[in-house]
Amino acid sequence: RSRSGFAWRDGIDVPLGEDSEAYRVAISADGSVIADFTVHEPAIAFDAAAIAGLRAAASLSLRAAIVQQGALGLSPPLLVDLPL
Repeated sequence: RSRSGFAWRDGIDVPLGEDSEAYRVAISADGSVIADFTVHEPAIAFDAAAIAGLRAAASLSLRAAIVQQGALGLSPPLLVDLPL
């Protein structure tokens, strides 16, 4: 998460190094983006209805692409395959 300090010297989280914390989460079904979210913490939760809707849009697979938004641009994506 940090862009300003990477050494974990004292066991406390390193500083974020951004004015605010934000992440973009794009959910793809079979290679096409079907949902896009912006969250302001390193977590996202879906209720049962949202999960059912995402599953209904996919025939083969779901994948989340997660990027951190910062003052200098977007991070490289973290790609996470989601089981159906």
